[in-house]
Amino acid sequence: MRIYRSVCTYIWQDQRFPYVSDDCQLVWFHIFTNPLSTQFGLVRASIEGLAAEKNLNGSWPFERYRKAFTEGLGEGFFEYDPKALLIYFPKYFSAQHPHNHPNNPNVVRGWGEWFKNIPESPLKQKCLQNINEMTLSKGKAFTEAFTEAFTEAFTEADGKPLGTEWSNRKPKPKPNKEGEGSAGKVKKLTRALVTDETWLQELKDNPLYSGIDIDLQLRKCLGWFEPKGITVSRQRFYKWLVRAMDDKPINLKAKKELKVAL
Repeated sequence: MRIYRSVCTYIWQDQRFPYVSDDCQLVWFHIFTNPLSTQFGLVRASIEGLAAEKNLNGSWPFERYRKAFTEGLGEGFFEYDPKALLIYFPKYFSAQHPHNHPNNPNVVRGWGEWFKNIPESPLKQKCLQNINEMTLSKGKAFTEAFTEAFTEAFTEADGKPLGTEWSNRKPKPKPNKEGEGSAGKVKKLTRALVTDETWLQELKDNPLYSGIDIDLQLRKCLGWFEPKGITVSRQRFYKWLVRAMDDKPINLKAKKELKVAL
């Protein structure tokens, strides 16, 4: 059976996609239309495997693929869990992409067994939450189909069963843009996110950034943007790391680990 993926033509009117590099655009299409992709916007693959597949014609060495892949991460086009070997398109089930939504509740009922075969990962739980919100927006029939297909089959990341809290689901409230706090608080929160030790360790363990001193690059990034009054988000730091890939790799064995001052 042949598998098809729908691509909206609006992608060329997107605020970011038309302005990234040609390599990044091609890597996005390669991952999105890959045979390893699923109907959930999840792809079970490693970057090494994808790069090897793309290099069949000999013109795509791993470093070229890695740089384009990291650029896509920085733009938020997809997310990657190197431990579970999962890639996720976070906007796959958004209201702007109805072509990815199920045509009827029976389709949702058939998703349960497929979804169970996906390895455990925070990306899997994020996808499950997005499916939850999508079915809620489509009415009672889809909501009941989701509950039937997913409630008994899965557990949350902390091991708790998906019980009544999923059966009695409610749509996520829209954020209130007024009174959300001062700019200073937002800046402080953003800096805390980008200097989170757990997140930084994940970057260091990620083979995408092998040969790059993450602590040093973060210090450079903060030193460049903060004096200009620009907050450094995780997405901005991802983009910074793409540029760092053009620099000469650092010999990590000869360097002591740098600590980021919070």
